[in-house]
Amino acid sequence: MKSKYKALFSLKDKNIIVTGGLGYLGRECVRGLAEFGANIVIVDLYEEPAKKFAEEITKEYNVAAIGIGCDVSLESDVQIMVKQ
Repeated sequence: MKSKYKALFSLKDKNIIVTGGLGYLGRECVRGLAEFGANIVIVDLYEEPAKKFAEEITKEYNVAAIGIGCDVSLESDVQIMVKQ
């Protein structure tokens, strides 16, 4: 999706955390945010697929993206994720 609104709604240099980043809606949110220039933290229960998806996003949209495994229902996991 290439949008004519990029200049109006630029997210360049913004860092955004997307939880549930491997789900259908999560993946589409990640793609939309990356298209507008945001750096993305893709958070999901499954770390390896999240890292792989982050690599794909980095290559496709030329933004920084990392994948992190985290169970957001556990406060200790969320604290570790935020530190990363």
